[in-house]
Amino acid sequence: MPLSKAPNEPRGATPTTAHPIRTGRKTTTDKPLLTFSKHKSDHTIGIGIHTDVKNLESATRLLATHGLTIPSTGITFEVLADALFEFTLTANLGATHTDILRAFAITIDDTNQTAQVSTLTNKLATTLNTPIELLETRVEELGECLTQHKQNLDCAVTEVRSQLHDFSEHIGKVVEDTIRATREQGDAAKTTENRSEGPLNYANTVRNSCMHTLKDLTELQLVAKATLALELLKKNSKTIPEGMAFLSAHRLQHGGILYEVDTHLSATWFNEPAN
Repeated sequence: MPLSKAPNEPRGATPTTAHPIRTGRKTTTDKPLLTFSKHKSDHTIGIGIHTDVKNLESATRLLATHGLTIPSTGITFEVLADALFEFTLTANLGATHTDILRAFAITIDDTNQTAQVSTLTNKLATTLNTPIELLETRVEELGECLTQHKQNLDCAVTEVRSQLHDFSEHIGKVVEDTIRATREQGDAAKTTENRSEGPLNYANTVRNSCMHTLKDLTELQLVAKATLALELLKKNSKTIPEGMAFLSAHRLQHGGILYEVDTHLSATWFNEPAN
């Protein structure tokens, strides 16, 4: 079958051959224009290619050499870095352009990691601020509580000091009454049952030191009073066992008082009617 001539085809020209329509042709919508062949870490260290741009230092140096800076785009740093790494594998791309693209990719990726660390730090700071503020509040409350306890303790110490002062004054009055009673008895007649040959008798000293006050004294106060009376006897040249001391005092059911002394010698002296 003879070939037909195309319209307006010059005479004598060779007839054109009709081109068949290609079916099933793939477009960029069928396959992504950019697919990643390597992991970003492999791109960074330059696996499979020869390059001197393998880290942030060399990338920054190369960009500075060519007067290039990181572009400001709306693309996220991570995607931009991956894309630039992939573009460096483009065929017929010069070594200079390849290294520039790699430098961009490495610098952008490092900036992205720094931004992520900063974001994480800010989140941690926000998360920790509330517990820290709460802890500071608790510390302040604890400080106020300790201050209040200190004030209460100071008040207790003041009260105990006042009580001790009052007790000392009371003991002083007892001693004064004892001295007064001793002086009044100095001129009275002495008997063998309740008095010694010396100027002062211990039993009479204790008996005449305001007996009504003994009912109000504690056992500890009774010991203190007896000790003061003993010191008074020493001052009046009364012969007393060396180192004699009252250890305790116990009230008896009939109202009497039982004293405990330090040694057997002291107990013997104390039990003698003359003393």
